[in-house]
Amino acid sequence: MNKLSVDITQLITGLTFSAIGIWLIFGNVKYGWLSFAFGCVILLHVASSIKPQLKRRTPRKNQEVYDEAYIEEIAATNKVPESDIEVWTLLLENTQTNGVVFENGTLVICENKSQLTQTAIAIIDEFVETIPGTYLGDFTVRLYPNTGIWLVSYPSDNVFNYVAVADCKKEACAGLMAREIRQADARQKNIVYTYKYN
Repeated sequence: MNKLSVDITQLITGLTFSAIGIWLIFGNVKYGWLSFAFGCVILLHVASSIKPQLKRRTPRKNQEVYDEAYIEEIAATNKVPESDIEVWTLLLENTQTNGVVFENGTLVICENKSQLTQTAIAIIDEFVETIPGTYLGDFTVRLYPNTGIWLVSYPSDNVFNYVAVADCKKEACAGLMAREIRQADARQKNIVYTYKYN
């Protein structure tokens, strides 16, 4: 008997005991509540066994799910450039993006090219503290096409980090590592490179 059929059987059993308990309670039978309580316990057990499965299998909205073998292949066949500047130059190729790269590798995109440095520092300054459960802790990870790179973005939409797939095979690992890099750059605020177009 597979897991799904066991869950369905337990679900039906729980519903049956609960229904009988309700019927007995309304019929003024002395111990009807026991049947109802037993049915509820079974239903709670079924719910607690299904919820972790759903958590494991359901990706976040608009999030791709990557096969482990595919990730291993990407890590083995794609060489990530040595420096952060080379990586961002590769990823920003033909985009005509204004922005700066901080010492630990965080990229901040800026629309205000006349005050690029001040704008970038003001943007990254917001991320000095990482607070899990808030937008300061949130991140989105995706595999950048034809590279061995996880591209990590944040709700602000203008701060980015990257992590080599070879360094982190899982999205969560890449996101957490990138968030630490972003926080280090937010504290140090050392700009090492500028992308400035017309």
